[in-house]
Amino acid sequence: MCVKTKPCFLLYVLLWLFVYHRTCFSIGVDTISVGQSLSVRQTLVSQTGIFELGFFRPGTWDNIYLGIWHRNFEDKTIVWVANRESPSNDPASSKLELLSDGNLVLLKNFTETIWSTALSSSMPNTTKAEAVILDDGNFVIRDGSNPSTIYWQSFDYPTDTWLPGAKLGINKHTGQVQRLISWKNSEDPAPGMFSVGIDPNGSSQFFIEWNRSHRYWSSGEWNGESFSLIPEMRLNFIFNYSYVSNENESYFTYSLYNTSLLSRLVISVSGQIQQQSWIEGPWTWFLFWSQPKTPGEVYGFCGVFGVFHENSSSYCECLKGFKPLLQNDWSSGCVRKSPLQCQNKKSIGKEDGFLEMSDLALPANSKTYQKVSAGRCRLDCIEKCSCMAYAYNNNNGCSLWEGDLINLQQSGAADGRAGAEIYIRLAASEPELQIGNGSTRTALAVAIPTILITLGLFMYFRCLWKGKLTRKGKEYTGHDILLFDFDTNPGSTNNESSSVDNRKKRWSKNMELPLFSYESVSVATGQFSDKLGEGGFGPVYKGKLPTGLEVAVKRLSERSGQGLEEFRNETILIAKLQHRNLVRLLGSCIERDEKMLIYDFDYPTDTWLPGAKLGINKHTGQVQRLISWKNSEDPAPGMFSVGVDTNGSGQIFMEWNRSHRYWSSGDWNGQIFSLIPEMKWNYVYRYSYVSNENESYFTYSLNNSSYLSRYMIGIHGQLQQLLWMEGPWRWLPFWSEPKDQAGVYGLCGVFGVFHVSSSYCECLKGFKPLVQNDWSSGCVRKSPLQCQNMSSVGKEDGFLKMSNLTLPANSKTYQKVSAGRCRLDCIENCSCMAYAYNNNNGCSLWEGDLINLQQSGTADGRAAAEIYIRLAASEPELQIGKEYTGHDIMFFDFDTNPGSTNKESSSVDNRKKRWSKNMELPLFSYESVSVATGQFSDKLGEGGFGPVYKGKLPTGLEVAVKRLSERSGQGLEEFRNETILIAKLQHRNLVRLLGSCIERDEKMLIYEYMPNKSLDFFLFGENRGQILDWGTRIRIIEGTAQGLLYLHRYSRLRIIHRDLKPSNILLDSEMNPKISDFGMARIFGGNETQGNTKRIVGTYGYMSPEYAMEGVFSVKSDVFSFGVLVLEIVSGRKNTSFYHSDSLHLLGHAWKLWSSNKASDLMDPTLGDPPSPSMLLRYINIGLLCVQESPADRPTMSDVISMIVNEHVALPEPKQPAFVAGRNMADQGRLMSSAGSPSTNNFGQQLLYLQCRILLKQKQ
Repeated sequence: MCVKTKPCFLLYVLLWLFVYHRTCFSIGVDTISVGQSLSVRQTLVSQTGIFELGFFRPGTWDNIYLGIWHRNFEDKTIVWVANRESPSNDPASSKLELLSDGNLVLLKNFTETIWSTALSSSMPNTTKAEAVILDDGNFVIRDGSNPSTIYWQSFDYPTDTWLPGAKLGINKHTGQVQRLISWKNSEDPAPGMFSVGIDPNGSSQFFIEWNRSHRYWSSGEWNGESFSLIPEMRLNFIFNYSYVSNENESYFTYSLYNTSLLSRLVISVSGQIQQQSWIEGPWTWFLFWSQPKTPGEVYGFCGVFGVFHENSSSYCECLKGFKPLLQNDWSSGCVRKSPLQCQNKKSIGKEDGFLEMSDLALPANSKTYQKVSAGRCRLDCIEKCSCMAYAYNNNNGCSLWEGDLINLQQSGAADGRAGAEIYIRLAASEPELQIGNGSTRTALAVAIPTILITLGLFMYFRCLWKGKLTRKGKEYTGHDILLFDFDTNPGSTNNESSSVDNRKKRWSKNMELPLFSYESVSVATGQFSDKLGEGGFGPVYKGKLPTGLEVAVKRLSERSGQGLEEFRNETILIAKLQHRNLVRLLGSCIERDEKMLIYDFDYPTDTWLPGAKLGINKHTGQVQRLISWKNSEDPAPGMFSVGVDTNGSGQIFMEWNRSHRYWSSGDWNGQIFSLIPEMKWNYVYRYSYVSNENESYFTYSLNNSSYLSRYMIGIHGQLQQLLWMEGPWRWLPFWSEPKDQAGVYGLCGVFGVFHVSSSYCECLKGFKPLVQNDWSSGCVRKSPLQCQNMSSVGKEDGFLKMSNLTLPANSKTYQKVSAGRCRLDCIENCSCMAYAYNNNNGCSLWEGDLINLQQSGTADGRAAAEIYIRLAASEPELQIGKEYTGHDIMFFDFDTNPGSTNKESSSVDNRKKRWSKNMELPLFSYESVSVATGQFSDKLGEGGFGPVYKGKLPTGLEVAVKRLSERSGQGLEEFRNETILIAKLQHRNLVRLLGSCIERDEKMLIYEYMPNKSLDFFLFGENRGQILDWGTRIRIIEGTAQGLLYLHRYSRLRIIHRDLKPSNILLDSEMNPKISDFGMARIFGGNETQGNTKRIVGTYGYMSPEYAMEGVFSVKSDVFSFGVLVLEIVSGRKNTSFYHSDSLHLLGHAWKLWSSNKASDLMDPTLGDPPSPSMLLRYINIGLLCVQESPADRPTMSDVISMIVNEHVALPEPKQPAFVAGRNMADQGRLMSSAGSPSTNNFGQQLLYLQCRILLKQKQ
């Protein structure tokens, strides 16, 4: 039967479902009042949405807990649990309620209390009580009428997480201790085995304890800034730690200098305390530092009767005869598979036995008896059922261990406890003790002599075989090497059980590869003690052969999944490869289920590993250098190399094509290279330089061998130091040189041009890439030159004029010739590829391939100028075509009616029909713009919008044409809106828009031409003092301020520019400023004052902190940029030019001078004496007021104009600028240059990553 449902009923059902669905999540508030409750389906959210409180289920368990977590994280990060010891299992009847007495209670079955705040003291007015989740993650009960009165807070009862603002300490009156206690395991928040807290005896230390009893780690004493045993805390530019001790309490707390960061300190289920910070980008928690540094230092890491294996991937396993109590939960330890006979009440069964275990670190807390024999020692243990193990040696006598065995480690030595023999008590029924009934004894009586005789015969024949090899000169006695052939015949096999004779039968005539014995490799590597790193293959160890040759040993891990056959094939392949730029394989080892490869360290490719050398052998002349790959898929030697100076200057050079040096490290001062300031952070690396009569080389090592690190010369010519980052599981750059691609010589290859502003390569016009996606191969001509044609048929070659192109080096220059003669000299010489001419330098000719071309005004001090590139006459760029007769301008309206549309395919007639009465904007045809710009040949520069060309209209008016690049991502609608915006702006300090062009998929804007380019061209140039005198600078500041004030207040719409900087301030013929580039501007309505965006655009160094960090922008964002601009104009220095100094940026430098009453030192030294010192200080004061941290503290542009005009009105004192606190704190530790003992965990990786994310963005 079909039932028709009324629409209103369906609407009701849908509405009900929507409301129900919403109740499964946040109720949209941060507070519950007296009498209110929170169900399992509801949550509280802090005011700004950082933290959320509600019910959760960990893992696959049915248990329900009340907790707090960071909101909007993909993985719920729990920071606090209320009922960790008493979970609920009934979601329908569980709820959190605030009672009338002011207590919070957690109920199940509606009435059964499983957790409460248990406030005993009565509140003055419980009706006003409220429970609130705050933005710092603290859940509080407070007085609603007086929120500062707190009755209870979750910060006093932490679980495993310490948040900024919370305390770890002790109340001296009540004895209540705030400590962190780990979860039992990753899915059970019940209290685990590990805890961290302050020393209750008042020593100002932190201790980590196992089972709340055994202390196994101490932070060291607090010195007022850091703990003595946590050197990472000395770099405290992110965290602000403090210790308070008075008659009431003693506690530690910490805060963040940048409150937009998220951080936490956690005691993990594995017993390590970890400081973590949330990083945007990878969107994950990064480990800032951890203690203890390795799992082996954590007491009881594997639980009772568990053994920690340092060199094992799983770390933990049970003693033989034991099994895990809980799978994947080593904190619960192990239990016996079979009960002891002594624990059987009837004492039935065979007597317990002992299993001997070697190289096991002896547990602590033994009972020792020196004057007993070994037999007596065993008997004393067997007679005592609580004795679980014994050990005996002649020095220490007899040691007995009663009760559970804890903190067992097997790795030679651990924490100073030497590995020794110990006898573990097991039930007689355990297989490990089954070695001796009657039949077995009989079998052994026969087997043992047989085995001994066979072994003796084997050793006899083996000695004969070795003697034979020695006589042939094949044996290298120092190595204990077997000569072994990896047969290359695909039909052959090589089983691990093959005997030496079978191996010898498969000897290959083509290759002899030394086979090292396991013992020789073990000795060479110091029992595999010097670990260089680890990859997918397995760990890599450093070793030294008896000859002194240093080697790298790759040890196949069982986890790699590579079998003997794959290992064999790979070894054959590598052994057959012999090239100076390929690593050399010296031999291999296949023994004791081990598979290892032994490499030579003396032949690096593009990678420098810890322990390897970069240098030169003074006897043989052999050089160890890095050479880049040809491209990402071809390991053949590329164009870029890096190596030590062969002349012994103690520098490292980078070269293009092994000939042209384009970067130097600077001199070595014993600790760092002078031009690599990043090496000051030397708490991760140890560098050394060795120079003697035999060799000169650099090498480095890691303070913590568990790191993975490498140097690499990339295919783009940059040397990078990389660290492997756990979490995102990828290599992150620690530093790179040159710092930007513009510093790499020949990055785009021959006839390739590098565009600095947008960091990409393209070929010169008339050229094309030789190999797609391989710029190192450069570009080739599309059409051959006429002079290269043997028959010389065709039109004579021509020249294409290119502007703003940095002139290549190695030109031939003739000063006393004319421009015509210069061109003629080049055209008559077929090897001449380009020429340039100007009145100052005369004629310059370039022969052969053109290399290191850049287009961006200036590069490496080489001024941009006009250059003429030789092209075949057939190239379209030289085909000017028909004569241009006029403007061919169509008047076109960009209709502002939202209902209108504007398709690119619209005809001219349709466009004319959409004429707007409010605005007439000339529309230029593509052909007219092309002719006016000389086929876009005179390029002025390039920005985020696209390239800018110079042109001239038939009237003689010079224009600038901005051509929208496809890479800009700007569509027609955005282009249309932006054009409307600029067309409506009319002010003498704003650049004037003359027209636009929308044709042939092109979008272009035609502006008035500014002959003096942009402010940055003069402000940061060498002759700035002569051109930009004090009066000109004041006029530029005032004009820019007037233009901004018009945008913010007096234009039709309130406009925020969002990208104010010197390169966007154009100067007319009289040096008057005009604000340009509105590609990133935003329009506000009349009542709007602030906006928010997820896409941060603009230029770091000029962005306000609230915009760069949170995406919040307002008119005060432009004020901040204006303040930076003012300080740059006064000082003649870029905000980002202080990278190598202590201040990091101009704002910090200016504030430092202002605070020390030396603000006049900020003045550009090229200016000489200012007309008025008070006027100089006034403009510095204005600049500092504009760059204050809080937007509310910054003046409006109207206020700024008033400050400039009213010279005698006193100005307010500025507050500390933005982005200064972080580096100031870092200065206290001098960026680790004097930080004492180096850190040995991956703190260094996270420090650099955070620094780059938070502070060094401004370098860009």
